[in-house]
Amino acid sequence: MDYASSETTVMPLDLLREITNDFSEERRIGSGSYGKVYLGVHQHGKRIAVKILYDMPGIDDEQFQNEFNNLTRLRHQNIVRLVGYCHNIQEIQVEYKGKLVLAEKTHRALCLEYMSNGSLDKYLSDECDRYDWQTGYGIIKGICQGLKYLHNELKPPIYHLDLKPANVLLDENMVPRIADFGMSRLFRDEKTRATNSSLGTIGYLPPEYICNNLISNKFDIFSLGVVIIKIMAGRAGYFNSANMSSQEFSNVVQLIWTNRLLETSNLRKAYSEQVKICIEIGLSCVQEDRHKRPTIQDIVDKLNATETECTYASRNDLSLMCQIIKDDDLEELRELSSIDYRIVYHGKWRGSDVAIKRTNRRCSSDRLRNEFWNEVSNHAGLHHPNVVAFYGIVLDGHGGSIATVTEYMVNGSLRTALWKNSKSLGRHKRLIIAMDAAFGMEYLHHKNIVHFDLKSDNLHVNLTDPRRPICKVGDLGLSKVKCQTLISCGVSGMLPWMAPELLNGTTSLVSEKVDVYSFGIVLWEILTGEEPYAGLHYGAILGGIVMNTLRPPVPDSCDPEWRSLMEQCWATEPLQRPSFTQIAARLRSMAAAKKAQPYGN
Repeated sequence: MDYASSETTVMPLDLLREITNDFSEERRIGSGSYGKVYLGVHQHGKRIAVKILYDMPGIDDEQFQNEFNNLTRLRHQNIVRLVGYCHNIQEIQVEYKGKLVLAEKTHRALCLEYMSNGSLDKYLSDECDRYDWQTGYGIIKGICQGLKYLHNELKPPIYHLDLKPANVLLDENMVPRIADFGMSRLFRDEKTRATNSSLGTIGYLPPEYICNNLISNKFDIFSLGVVIIKIMAGRAGYFNSANMSSQEFSNVVQLIWTNRLLETSNLRKAYSEQVKICIEIGLSCVQEDRHKRPTIQDIVDKLNATETECTYASRNDLSLMCQIIKDDDLEELRELSSIDYRIVYHGKWRGSDVAIKRTNRRCSSDRLRNEFWNEVSNHAGLHHPNVVAFYGIVLDGHGGSIATVTEYMVNGSLRTALWKNSKSLGRHKRLIIAMDAAFGMEYLHHKNIVHFDLKSDNLHVNLTDPRRPICKVGDLGLSKVKCQTLISCGVSGMLPWMAPELLNGTTSLVSEKVDVYSFGIVLWEILTGEEPYAGLHYGAILGGIVMNTLRPPVPDSCDPEWRSLMEQCWATEPLQRPSFTQIAARLRSMAAAKKAQPYGN
């Protein structure tokens, strides 16, 4: 096999020894039938999992080639990603019949994303208290999405054939990734095959394989059912299911979880129904007749349907939690801007200036409606002097429209203020604006909210005090809770402010550092007052960001401290970007020092 033909990074054996402390036991984080797994830590702090395959002639070659071939094809947020490999042949001296002779020793290793929370099996508890329902459901849904990718979205499909909790890894946000593809198979034609190979793990093997060595896509479905049941009922609960009818077992599991749900009545009812559907899915997957088991598409469709119900329930619950503002109570409306089916107004509510963002309820765009409710969900509970205050929602607007009512910032967006007030905004005021924005973002990240659309248009300013401008973060329609920041077709934003990892497809999970990258571009906007990449077409911007060859040009007059911070924020590697706590501290220090010359125009 020509390993070098792959785009995957070649990892020298010496490097692997260095980053794993020479494969020390202290760095061993797992082991399996075909190898041991070690934690590798690079000098800059990046961590990877290094899987060293055992030296088993014949089996070893086939195992490495099979897992390598399959892993290089996979790009999905719920599949562990291959980041490198090692294939090293070393000459060593060995004793043979009393003499020292030269022999070849082959070292093979797969380098994978490191999952900080380890494997799912250590979280399976008979008391079901290791995670709340939303986390448990997220794990179930993620495994199902990963399996759907393998079965339905790859051509030809891959059957895993060893799906079990030990082969489901959890990242820092408890997002699951399916791992260990050493036994997986490509199926180009037949849906069912007989095999003489030994596959899988006892307890997760379907009866048709145990009795007749038959494998098909329903092999993985059976294993999935066992995993789902163990997630919901624990290990002992799964074995107890053999002594109960399906209905009785389902009732017991529902009762356990329903008693643990502490949400409000609407969400509790919706989540209880979700629990019921999930345990029914698990039981349907382990039916003896493989033809009666659901397909992975059936399973994902059912899960999506339960999410719709929970979304409606949560929206109803939000309407109870938020201030409901009557449309008739809004006065002196003046249109400020309009885009798509949304119009932003300045108005009065109970004598106070407010901003009203209306969304036409009759519009056919799910995206706009979802952004509205997402902003309500993430914004309603926030209280910080550098985050635009959220007052409430309007549900009885003209023409069936719905609206958010928020604090009004008299000078509008930072972009507009930079354009209109360039000469009056000296260096110190721009530092204050940047510092305020950093304080607001620090608060959001402390609340585990990632903005995903940070740019000068979504920062709002008040410049009425000539001594001290005020800047606040707003427009949270695209924001996500940190544990849900998975790459998907729904991730969006404006291209010049989007981090490379959002665009290049090399990672399936992003962190809050995408906002830090965007803030680096915002710092450039504050510095220059210009639009980033003005004049470049979309393809050139996209290609430049993805290839990491494009950043806005920094003027020679830029203060060195500002340049350093800005360039660290838009660093290619997320781990090299500072946190907003660090950013705010540096900007505070720079503002206090007042050392550099003004920007001028």
